[in-house]
Amino acid sequence: MAVTCNTLLEQKFFKSIKLMAGASGLNRVISWPYVGQTASVADWVHGGELLFITGVVHETTMLPNLLEECISKKLAGLVVLTGNEYIKEIPENILQRAEEANFPVFSMPWHLKLIDVTRCIIDVIMEERQHSKNITSFLNYLLFANEESEAILINRASMNGVNLPKHNFITLIACDDKEHKLYLEENLCQEVKNYCKLQKIPCFTTLYGNVLILLTGAPTARRARKVMDSLEKFGSYFKEVVQENVFIAFGSICLELKSLCISYQEAKYTLDIVQHLPGKNCMHYDNLGIYSLLALINDDSKLEYYYRSKLEPLLDEEQTGADDELLYTLKSFLLAQNKVVNASKRMSIHRNTVLYRMHKIQQLLEVDLSNANTCLELLMAILIKEFLDHKQKYN
Repeated sequence: MAVTCNTLLEQKFFKSIKLMAGASGLNRVISWPYVGQTASVADWVHGGELLFITGVVHETTMLPNLLEECISKKLAGLVVLTGNEYIKEIPENILQRAEEANFPVFSMPWHLKLIDVTRCIIDVIMEERQHSKNITSFLNYLLFANEESEAILINRASMNGVNLPKHNFITLIACDDKEHKLYLEENLCQEVKNYCKLQKIPCFTTLYGNVLILLTGAPTARRARKVMDSLEKFGSYFKEVVQENVFIAFGSICLELKSLCISYQEAKYTLDIVQHLPGKNCMHYDNLGIYSLLALINDDSKLEYYYRSKLEPLLDEEQTGADDELLYTLKSFLLAQNKVVNASKRMSIHRNTVLYRMHKIQQLLEVDLSNANTCLELLMAILIKEFLDHKQKYN
């Protein structure tokens, strides 16, 4: 587990340091302790630091601005040395703001040696990092070494403290906020672990770029699928906690450790697709459907040519502003299995409006919508357009 503010509260050296506000944010990951020696700290931190201030530089009147900087830069927390001539106690307005922002603020007695406290924090962080390195080492070997001996993989798992159930799979989780990259990577990892612990899911994680690799499973295939169902809900959980969206992709469930490299490749392929789909943030490899074929075509110009050749008149109407509802109406009609009543319910408009638009669409496209092949080609063209539009937006 990563080192959090909550972790420190469990350490002996932190017993004399009191949490004053922001208890709901105690799961924030601490990347490193940092002693503030300038009035502003924004230019000196990356995010995730536990900031210590002595009051020598920061007068009480400067604390509101400093706190806002800490919140904005997504620091792990603020420790204020109190009981001296500089800051006797933390002002109430600071505690109220920290509570509102779920930002941990601690009061540290002046007599404690700052060097001892920060050194102990560093020791805890380094110990955790070594454990994480062991997990990362095993996952790298498992997923990228192409090891064919199941016995060797089982032995390596045991050596690195990785105990796995019988049915396992790989999940990839990505968060695409580059402004707070370090903060999100570390907190994404921590929040996944918190969530898995809450759901009683065994998990082993490592970061690969801005993608979190999650190895987990269950004693039976049925329970492994339930674990997948539970992890699908993580996106909503993470957005509520950190206010950031995530993409989640699942590989297949495997009985052997040596097959997990395939599960990883499946999840990687699925993640690339789900990031380019409108309205999607979670997908299983087994459920890719038509999108698995689209992703195999590397030349986007060929895909664009296809959808334009089928939809050009409607696109012209949309571009000129003459009628920007035709494409949406056509998609709704096709998804409603060519039933006007179902399409009108889907769109929440009168059936006569749907009939009028569909008549216009058939005239513009010069097609027969009673032909199943024609309908398939048009729906395919719409899906390709949406796929490329979303891909361009996020590339």
